[in-house]
Amino acid sequence: MRQRGGLGGTYAGNPLAVAAAHAVLDVIAEEQLCQRAEQLGSHLQEVLNRARATCPAIVDVRGRGSMVAVEFNDPQTGEPSPEFTRRCNRKRRRTACCC
Repeated sequence: MRQRGGLGGTYAGNPLAVAAAHAVLDVIAEEQLCQRAEQLGSHLQEVLNRARATCPAIVDVRGRGSMVAVEFNDPQTGEPSPEFTRRCNRKRRRTACCC
C-alpha cells in the first residue's frame, strides 16, 4: 500500500526547475523588486487615501506591497452595491487601470 505525502509530481526535485527558481530569486534580489513593490504600494495607497477625502464611494484602501485594494460603496446610499462595483469594473477595464 502506498503512503500519502511522498514525492509524486514530475516537478518535484527537477534540476531544471530548481535552476529556474534560483535564477528568479537572484533577479528579485538584484533588482530589489520587493523594495520597489513596497515603495510603489505606499505611494499608491497615499494617492488613493487622498482621493478618498473627496470621493465618498471609497470606503477603505489597504494593501501589502504593490497589491492594493480599494473598497467601494454606493456613494448615494453608503451601502455596498454589486451594481456600483460592476460599473467601477467596467470603467476600469475600459481605461486599462489594472488587470
